[in-house]
Amino acid sequence: MIARRAVALVAAALGLSACSLAVTTSLDTVGCEQEGMVGPPACRRGQLCRAGECRPCAAAEVCGDGVDDDCDGEVDDGCGAGGSAGSAGAPVAGAAGAIAAGKSGAGGASGAASGGAAGKAGGGAAGTSGASGGGASGASGASGGAAGSGGSSAGAGGSTGGAGGSATAFGAPCTSAAQCPQGALCEALAKLGESMSGMVCTKPCCGSSQCGPVADGAACIPVKSGAGMCLRASSFGRPALGEGATGDPCGGDGGKCRSGFCEGGSCNDVCCKDAACGGSDECVRRELTVGTKRWAWACGKTVGGLESNKVCQSDAGCRSNSCQVHEDAFNTKFCSSPCCNSQACGAIVVPVIGSQIPVACQYVQQAGGEYLRSCATVTAGAAATGASCGSDLDCRTGFCVPGGGYCSDPCCGDSDCPAPLKCKPYSSGGGVAVLRCVK
Repeated sequence: MIARRAVALVAAALGLSACSLAVTTSLDTVGCEQEGMVGPPACRRGQLCRAGECRPCAAAEVCGDGVDDDCDGEVDDGCGAGGSAGSAGAPVAGAAGAIAAGKSGAGGASGAASGGAAGKAGGGAAGTSGASGGGASGASGASGGAAGSGGSSAGAGGSTGGAGGSATAFGAPCTSAAQCPQGALCEALAKLGESMSGMVCTKPCCGSSQCGPVADGAACIPVKSGAGMCLRASSFGRPALGEGATGDPCGGDGGKCRSGFCEGGSCNDVCCKDAACGGSDECVRRELTVGTKRWAWACGKTVGGLESNKVCQSDAGCRSNSCQVHEDAFNTKFCSSPCCNSQACGAIVVPVIGSQIPVACQYVQQAGGEYLRSCATVTAGAAATGASCGSDLDCRTGFCVPGGGYCSDPCCGDSDCPAPLKCKPYSSGGGVAVLRCVK
């Protein structure tokens, strides 16, 4: 299979040799082809690729464009809508007002949801208003009122904005996703490579701030299958959590940090992109020693001087501390980097033929048995994620879902997947499940 792929890749590279780099008419502008990508290899650090040009990161998000405009590692963050209003109560003669919790909103910035109006018959009391949107806990809106003499029950309270509002927190036991926070999964920890039994509420994450209220005790934990997942921090040997963000002072006390991870006097956390790390830190391959020991992509100091996709001899030579062998590129080693999809991985120049070959995102096993999602393989295909395929060689991602007939890619969240695909744990052989864009 490797020989066959190598022949296909050489052919693809030779076909690409006639192509030229993107050049614009302005000497002050650098062209790029990887739309929406932040930093290398598409542009310089502090820039992103927009409309074929490398442009400085914006001061704030442009809501709805599906791009990480402010280069903070999150797409359209802070752009949610407020909660909705409650419905009017139906007349129910002499019945007591029912209590029904409003569902969590999609992440509104403000706006109290109004309570339902009183029923027409007999003057039952109106339902109380829902909690204000945008709160950390996103408490459910209260509903129902006491019945008047011959009166009706009050209408249900409006839904709240905010991120939480569900009865069960991340990391709590579950039997179905209906018991979990909105948009969360109910997954078996063993399926994610952990030696733990039972199913828990969880979701993919690139940082602990994405894991609900601090009081719920969940942090972004790097699981053995190579993804960050919102899980109960105490189950992985971390202390009670604090409010400190990445880079905030913690004085050696992990309990002051949102991640439960204090290092060198500052709070630290896992990451998916350099933009998530403060100061001069970048997202590098590290062996974490807080709680459960394992390799992960986390914020830290760069190691070597070589950028992603440059030829290397060892991990120490790369800024990311990750030098990977690309088997289909004549076993040449290249510096790797974290990735949320293959499009972010750019291309390498194979020394033997001197031409560019696209790099794909894949899960690379580490010495401890855990996996890392890394730019670490080359591919000859051109079919995009979700497109029809007959084999791995057809896909830009290098992976055609067995029996599914469509190209799939690793992912960090649903925003990395084209509709109708979702970012979910997937296993093609019954082993450890990795996050992929799947139906």
